[in-house]
Amino acid sequence: MSYITYLDLVIEFGEDEVIAISDRDRDGTPDSGVIAESIDFAGSHIDSYLRGKYTVPLAVCPSNLKSFACDFARYRLYQDQPTQLVIDRYNAGCFYLKDVARGLVNLDIVEDDSAAIAYSQPTQIFTRMVW
Repeated sequence: MSYITYLDLVIEFGEDEVIAISDRDRDGTPDSGVIAESIDFAGSHIDSYLRGKYTVPLAVCPSNLKSFACDFARYRLYQDQPTQLVIDRYNAGCFYLKDVARGLVNLDIVEDDSAAIAYSQPTQIFTRMVW
């Protein structure tokens, strides 16, 4: 499962930048394989940090984690020439995930309770005491 989509990258960074860093054959359109690989990279990168503390992949991705996933994908798309801003955002995401893995920060995740079993007991009306 991917934590982000192409549309998330466009919303985060703008379509012009996403096309510029993903158009490997220079035909003016983003290369879907390149985009998919960067999105997969971001998801696996996040999962590698969270695996010890959470069940991965996460069913619901918190918004701040989605933003970091976009940063990781963008970093991957820049290949060998990331700008300092791209590097800084990548590093900030890694530091955050290290803190999550250490237990210093908890993700705001709603766990799936669909497998939980609920039961109730009626209140006791009579007692065993004999008068």
